Amino acid sequence: MRDQRSADDMPEQIRDRESAGMPDPCAGAYAFPDEINGPEDSRSAEARVRQMEELFDRLSEAVTGGCIAKDAEGGLREAARILSEYLGSGAWLKDYERDEQGLFPAGLKRGVLSQDGLYDLLGDPSVVDLLSE
Repeated sequence: MRDQRSADDMPEQIRDRESAGMPDPCAGAYAFPDEINGPEDSRSAEARVRQMEELFDRLSEAVTGGCIAKDAEGGLREAARILSEYLGSGAWLKDYERDEQGLFPAGLKRGVLSQDGLYDLLGDPSVVDLLSE
């Protein structure tokens, strides 16, 4: 069920998303895949980066939109756990090095590979609290 908030109560990023016809990241359950494979998966590096990027984007939107506390089904907690494992497993560093070597396609979205992006997201107090629950 969607919150009944006035436009003035919403962060500017959410108002902009709604005016552009994009979904509110706080509305409803997150549609994570039924099974989320962690970084130990044998899929290609490109597929792994795509999946981690999707989790990174969804968790980032939830933090920006103040939606972490509404994670009743645990989808955000699972995303944060997987991203934390990805960063600590060595897979992130290998993917980062592949990116630095230009081995990924130019059109591949790869914010999850930014030097500080994932670290800062996982260090956000709301995400730290989520992971400690």
